[in-house]
Amino acid sequence: FVYDEQVQGNWRKSELPFPGAIFRRTEISRKTFARLKEKMGRRFFNQEYFDKWQFWKRASTDERIKSYLPETTNNIDIDHLDTFIKAYQGVYLKPKNGSRGKRVHYIEKDAQMYVIRKNYENKEWLLTRAEMEIFLSKHRSCLIQQPIHLQSYENRKVDYRVSLQKNGHGTWQCTGMIARFGKIHGITSNFKARGFAMEGVAGLKKQFGYDELNAFKKYREIIQICIQLAEKMDEIGAYADFGIDVGIDNKEKVWVIEMNKRPDHNLPLLINNQEMYYHVKSNPVLFARYVAMGN
Repeated sequence: FVYDEQVQGNWRKSELPFPGAIFRRTEISRKTFARLKEKMGRRFFNQEYFDKWQFWKRASTDERIKSYLPETTNNIDIDHLDTFIKAYQGVYLKPKNGSRGKRVHYIEKDAQMYVIRKNYENKEWLLTRAEMEIFLSKHRSCLIQQPIHLQSYENRKVDYRVSLQKNGHGTWQCTGMIARFGKIHGITSNFKARGFAMEGVAGLKKQFGYDELNAFKKYREIIQICIQLAEKMDEIGAYADFGIDVGIDNKEKVWVIEMNKRPDHNLPLLINNQEMYYHVKSNPVLFARYVAMGN
């Protein structure tokens, strides 16, 4: 439909040529996806969606990147659970397609009993081995993942959302980084549940007590890791917009927790950063123009 002040209702149905570029931000049917991909090729960007397991499988094939990824398996059974708990003293059980920490469980052992904590719930469950097998059978669509011992701040888990986008020249750049401090004693860093957030470099200073120089060095390290990761994912699909979640452990090692292919562009507004919001919103449009002009 085309806006037209001369017609009743101001909108008229029109047949138009394909645009020079398409930026995918929503679900579409398989048929529509296949036709757009065939017609547009790489001018149809952020085209391929992937879940947490598909992301881990793809990214972990690059040895440079694998060292930043927590060990993960989609084999949901008691033997794999025990192997991970023995190696890491605990595990996360996460849905492949989950977001915002929903339906995430932390599991550890106390003697012969399994102790489960669910995100957003202030209680624990104790299960026998037989009960745990039943529990796992109901979570086959999840992943078992190595827990990262994130450096906490006042008993809050902390992670960072990096907005990594291609710019108007077709190169990856960071358009913003936000530090997210989870609720006190929470099992994740989801700040919307009684936590708080701030600009990324300021968060590094608060979390680690860094001075300006060391905070900037850690920021640059994080961005370089994220760019390596984006370049890897770009080999298997046309991408230009990622929200990458990273954490830093108590030895100051950077870990990549998750890669979001349809990130929330409104996060900068939650820390009242209008400039970051503008860049996050406008960069995909600038890249689309770059692509549409034949680059």
